[in-house]
Amino acid sequence: MKKRDKWIKIELNILNSNKKNKLICPECGANHIKYQYVGDEKTRIGYLAIWCANCLQGINISRVRVPENENLVSFDSEKISNIIPKFKLIR
Repeated sequence: MKKRDKWIKIELNILNSNKKNKLICPECGANHIKYQYVGDEKTRIGYLAIWCANCLQGINISRVRVPENENLVSFDSEKISNIIPKFKLIR
């Protein structure tokens, strides 16, 4: 299985609100997966950043609908860089 495919499995757990499963980093094996939705507050369309806080690797999934029960940071928020660290994108 390709690295990105392993990250997509994590995305599916998040999108299906299946947070009971431990989100384990496919790169380093740590249980430190974080995620944040960023998007338009009116349409709730944006992207999903998923990263490991331990090894700082992850993916961005673009053009997602942000579920109503999830926290959304606006595209123009100055908080984005404080919430989402600079991580290495897995391709």
